[in-house]
Amino acid sequence: MDALITCFLGNDAILHLADYNWWFLYFVLTLLGAFLIWLDEYEWGLFRLNGFTKLFDVVSINFSRAFHHHRGACLPTVLFQTCLDEPMLFWILFFTVAFIITIRSRRKQNVVAFFHPYCNAGGGGERVLWCALRTMQHKYPHQQCVIYSGDYDATKEQILLKAKQRFGITIDPRNVRFVFLRLRRLVEADIYPRFTLVAQTLGGLVLGFEALLKLNPSIFIDSMGYSLTLPLFRWIAGSKVAAYVHYPTISCD
Repeated sequence: MDALITCFLGNDAILHLADYNWWFLYFVLTLLGAFLIWLDEYEWGLFRLNGFTKLFDVVSINFSRAFHHHRGACLPTVLFQTCLDEPMLFWILFFTVAFIITIRSRRKQNVVAFFHPYCNAGGGGERVLWCALRTMQHKYPHQQCVIYSGDYDATKEQILLKAKQRFGITIDPRNVRFVFLRLRRLVEADIYPRFTLVAQTLGGLVLGFEALLKLNPSIFIDSMGYSLTLPLFRWIAGSKVAAYVHYPTISCD
């Protein structure tokens, strides 16, 4: 990027990457503020958005002020100044930080969780899941294994029995626990006639949020390809994350 700018505008036009970030943040906030003002102007929705447009105005002004007058200012400085100008943002940040602290304080040690909402389907991806679970039990017998499952109409014994009958894989039920999820319907394709893949990905995020509220493990493994669950459990929950994607949500075939 620096070489391209130098080629067209000369050496005096070189900017640092941090300057691009400031401009990008300022540009995005300005667009969001303009969009909300447009919505507010036409009174879309069931309520007016005066509070939100005011908030984005304050944030945009503070970013602009920091960029033009305090080139060395960092993001926390801008947010702090914005909180002083707009209490609404302060309370949003306060409850967000409080939520993250609460979630992380509930993290269970020595718990490995597999995110597999269709663990009772009996397909190839489920065979991989049960093989991985059996290996975990053999190598790390003191670790508790948890499976996030959407098959709440079946019991633990029924699910493990089906795995044994279909794949010949015997799982020790003593250190296996199932956390049943009620929102699995959100990741099924038939309810999204438009933007199906995007909607399924966002639905996977909501389903992962339900899983996080029910149990925060020390290690989280996504074995079905719901990619947004990985940053959710890594950044919000503070868990170590891994993924084995046997059947990805989006593929090239």
